[in-house]
Amino acid sequence: HLPLGLNVSSHHRYKADVVVFSEDSPLQLYACLESLFAKGRDVNEVYVLYKGGDHEFQRAYLNLQSEFHTVHFLNVCDYPGNDYATLITRVLENKKHAYRIFLI
Repeated sequence: HLPLGLNVSSHHRYKADVVVFSEDSPLQLYACLESLFAKGRDVNEVYVLYKGGDHEFQRAYLNLQSEFHTVHFLNVCDYPGNDYATLITRVLENKKHAYRIFLI
């Protein structure tokens, strides 16, 4: 155990937004979100930027949306440019929080 010298109460902690990228991998995304909500602390908002290559993947992502109703699911194909760069720029522009965590 290493003392870090941080005796900050939980109401003074900084919170981070989490941005998760997922392409044709809803099962891995499920495991990631389960772990994040079970073990993660000080998380503000969670955004999933995803792309499903066929109807089966799209349906799986829709199922995840109903299971993780507090997560913001953003289908890359629904936004102009149809790419992650355009969408992540929009997500970052609209947030005022200083801290972000990116997961792939």
